[in-house]
Amino acid sequence: MSAVYLNPGSEDYQTLADAPEQQQYERNRYNEFRAKALRVADEITDEFFRSAAIHLLIDVSMKAGDDDDARALLRHVEVDFIREKIETAYPQLKHQKLSDVVRQR
Repeated sequence: MSAVYLNPGSEDYQTLADAPEQQQYERNRYNEFRAKALRVADEITDEFFRSAAIHLLIDVSMKAGDDDDARALLRHVEVDFIREKIETAYPQLKHQKLSDVVRQR
């Protein structure tokens, strides 16, 4: 993670990679906001809007490098075209076909 904080023109300019305490602070904020967003998404009963909310959570998870969380969230997307859009954007989240996993005899 090498996000920038502070004003890039200032003498105090750093990246998160240069400041482990700031990196931990940002990770904690991310986890807090993600937990809140998950609680909100859990309460959405309409499958379209729930899938759309999960899509946004997957986008954030992928930007944060949480591929496993994104993959777990993808299982809860019930709207086919939203699932396809996510799988197009993040092909690494697709489930492998059994024929690709099991070798032929």
